[in-house]
Amino acid sequence: ASLKLKPALIFLLLLLTLTSITFSSCLTRRTPNDDANDDDTTTSCINSNNFNTIITTMDDDELLSIPSSIEGDDFEIPIKVHLPHHTNENGNSNDDNGNVDVPSTIKGAVFFVHGGIFAFGDRDSHSTISRGLANLGLAVVTASFRMGSEAPYKTGITMRDLKDVTKYVKGRWEGIPFGLVGSSSGGFLGLSLAQELGPNEISFVISICPVANPYIRATYLRSCIDGTIEGTTGAYHAPEKASWILTKQLSFWEDDETMLAASESFQIKAARQRDVIPTLLIVGSIDKNVPFSVIEHVQQWATRTVVVGGYGHEISMELVKGGGYHCYLGDVERFLNQFVKV
Repeated sequence: ASLKLKPALIFLLLLLTLTSITFSSCLTRRTPNDDANDDDTTTSCINSNNFNTIITTMDDDELLSIPSSIEGDDFEIPIKVHLPHHTNENGNSNDDNGNVDVPSTIKGAVFFVHGGIFAFGDRDSHSTISRGLANLGLAVVTASFRMGSEAPYKTGITMRDLKDVTKYVKGRWEGIPFGLVGSSSGGFLGLSLAQELGPNEISFVISICPVANPYIRATYLRSCIDGTIEGTTGAYHAPEKASWILTKQLSFWEDDETMLAASESFQIKAARQRDVIPTLLIVGSIDKNVPFSVIEHVQQWATRTVVVGGYGHEISMELVKGGGYHCYLGDVERFLNQFVKV
């Protein structure tokens, strides 16, 4: 009798194990530490409305390059393509026939413009955010575009690279909504590109902790350096850190006059996006890199604003560890469903 019961017991234990996996709320991975996050464990959120959608890094993410459109420029822009994948209740990417990594329906396409103080980053930056967006049913493209001292703002190279990638994405996925997602300095670049291309080209914009006013950000950093920063919350940088960030930012902008002119031009044009291009603004409540004064004018006209309480600039680099309420993927999904109909 005991021999007959053994398979049944094994089946019961397996069922309980699978149930616990299905209703897990997050997938933890180890990532390099950064200044904004003292704990080097970051966790990718599961889409809160679908417990069977788990964020994974796919080995078959496409790596390719596209040519620069600048005449006489032989630079090839490295890009990465993240596609949505079907996952079963066990968290395995396969269908009922055992085929692995089966793409699901692509509802929309986005170009995710990474951050990095206008000086750092590449197509591999912020990978949990890219994969999280892909698992909402979006084709997500990231790129190693030129910036910083290699391509200062005045050269126009950065924006040309971004336009080239945008053209590629829109050409590859025609007939579905296309949006720009940007984080930190990439938030400013994405918003600026949306301004230039307009609603006929851009269906939506999602901006995560954007450096929406580089000049005001530089002014804030200088106040951290010279000790004149106001406020008692402690949500500001130490002088040494602020000096380092400012130096890297200026490697792209070069001088205050350029930052001021670009910031003022952006503010004037940005107000025209109200009710034209649906825009979701996501910010942390205690962001040392992008204080409220830097994003204030965007919040005045953005379609929706989400404030993640108790978090800072780390939400622009990785999805919040622990998932749940502080994971903004659910907010992104609701925004897209309501305003873009992806």
